Amino acid sequence: MREPFAKFVESELGADILLITCGLPGTWKTETSEQATSDGGTGKTTVQMQNIDTFSGAAWNIIAVALNQTNPAYIWNIVDDVTYPFLSWQ
Repeated sequence: MREPFAKFVESELGADILLITCGLPGTWKTETSEQATSDGGTGKTTVQMQNIDTFSGAAWNIIAVALNQTNPAYIWNIVDDVTYPFLSWQ
């Protein structure tokens, strides 16, 4: 987490808040940002961000599950081509 963002979260939400964001380090959604390239990462489309292949090759503890299902044996779950990755306990 970048230091200015960490300070913002602490000042706005409190030091006892755990904030979890979903995304690969150095990635962002290109449709939202309207920025396709960067010196420090790779932009991903919505389709890519909802595809398990984007995350499984990046050493995530992730598995595809059916809609409205979870697999607690993995930290991350995804309904392939439907959702973004989510924590199995969500």
